[in-house]
Amino acid sequence: MTRQNLKNITIVIITVLIMAVVIAIIVNKENFSTGTNSREPAFGINEKVAFIISQNIVTDSLKLNWTAKFPLSDYSYEYLGSNTYSIRSYVDFINNAGIRKRNNYFIELQYVNGAPSNTRNWRPLYFSVEPYPRSLPPGINN
Repeated sequence: MTRQNLKNITIVIITVLIMAVVIAIIVNKENFSTGTNSREPAFGINEKVAFIISQNIVTDSLKLNWTAKFPLSDYSYEYLGSNTYSIRSYVDFINNAGIRKRNNYFIELQYVNGAPSNTRNWRPLYFSVEPYPRSLPPGINN
């Protein structure tokens, strides 16, 4: 091989390597910023953030939403992949008749993009609210 051929081959190899690195950086940056196709939650999202967002969505669904009270830690959380989370918990609230009620809720929500703390950056995929199956705990009706 001539010296010129070796030089051309070296330039081609270096160019291909640089292009591969740039493509890998772009793909990883998109996955990191949006969390798409990821087995890990997007950056800045944890169990508590998803629970608080679920509370905001449930609160918005109530007519007298300022009466909504949620438990501090009585909930179940699961990360389903692709920035989708499921939350199961309950909400105590006062209905239109002035009676304190408790409803269980289950929600699957997906983080879309932007600030994780902004409810508008989330999309509810499934939302179910059911009345609490038994009487309220003592002190709730007071």
